Amino acid sequence: WIVASAIFPVPPKFVAMHSLFKMPLFGQVMKLSGHIPVKFQKKEDGRWGVSNGDEVTARGRQYLEWGNRLVVFPEGSLSRTGELLEFKMGFFRLAHEMNRPVVPVACWGNHKMFPPGNQWALADFARVYCQIGDPVMPSDFETPELLRDYVVNSVKEMKENLPSYDKAAVARAVAEAEAKKSSAVTPAAGGPPADDVPEF
Repeated sequence: WIVASAIFPVPPKFVAMHSLFKMPLFGQVMKLSGHIPVKFQKKEDGRWGVSNGDEVTARGRQYLEWGNRLVVFPEGSLSRTGELLEFKMGFFRLAHEMNRPVVPVACWGNHKMFPPGNQWALADFARVYCQIGDPVMPSDFETPELLRDYVVNSVKEMKENLPSYDKAAVARAVAEAEAKKSSAVTPAAGGPPADDVPEF
């Protein structure tokens, strides 16, 4: 975030989990900088969803109208296996509606930086590789879903070409996660399990 703010002529606005805004000092800076918090709540069907989706979309639309860039994490959560999670539709709909270019970014290694179960920790060191793709114009696609699918495929292709990306290791990690999931005890109320990704 600090690096991005220094590079771009107009500092981007990040769309991030509400819990980050509660962190000492860092959270206050996030608030004062105008970044957008996303709040989660459990839905009637037991899954987790975004409780302030209308507010998030309205603020995002306003920033785009002002000429700001938005940095969005469409998976809605950090993958613990390195495999891409499902990309949520929220900001793809907004980009398609306003015909704002979408710039795909692929990263590898960032999933090793955040220890599971500790949302405050940034202590784990990891070598992270990123590749920035070409801008994608929503007007080239009939629907937001087609735009989303194209971006997903672009990110996958870039990610698999990043240094140290290990497709076999990802497959093993996914298999292990599925095995744990199938044998896990139903989690107690109060928070989502690690692989329960909020929808937006």
